[in-house]
Amino acid sequence: MCGRYQRRSDKQRIAEAFKLGNLDGLFLELVPDYNASPGTMQPVIVWDAGSYASEGMRTLQMMYWKFLPTFCVDPKRFKLSTTNANADKLLESGMWKDSFLRRRCLIPVDNFIEWDRTSGKTKLPWMFAMKDDEPFALGGLWRHWRSPDGGGGMDNSS
Repeated sequence: MCGRYQRRSDKQRIAEAFKLGNLDGLFLELVPDYNASPGTMQPVIVWDAGSYASEGMRTLQMMYWKFLPTFCVDPKRFKLSTTNANADKLLESGMWKDSFLRRRCLIPVDNFIEWDRTSGKTKLPWMFAMKDDEPFALGGLWRHWRSPDGGGGMDNSS
């Protein structure tokens, strides 16, 4: 996944674009985020197999954007970059394999930014969006992280 993206769409527009289930019980107001970055809470679309629909349905949840592996003790002090998973190593890596096989998600975005190093320290941002300005999704992986000391936990994605 990229290191920065923008999300202008509110939950209703996301629900319509991705054919999400009922949002009536989701007490969440999504304000636009023009600089979504790792370490922030962001909406993701996950498959809820236990929903009231017999086949399950897509639902919207908020998750912390930084993939925290089981060996992470303190998210604030965890320095390993887990923003991007390399496709060629997903099934080989103990850190990514289980989530790739069982916990994939969609990250709704309106555009994303990639940087091109033109020379030395100079970087040029390139913004990618749909021609019709509709929201689209980036693929992601998630897992539920729990502090090894039995303290707090959270869902997190990359």
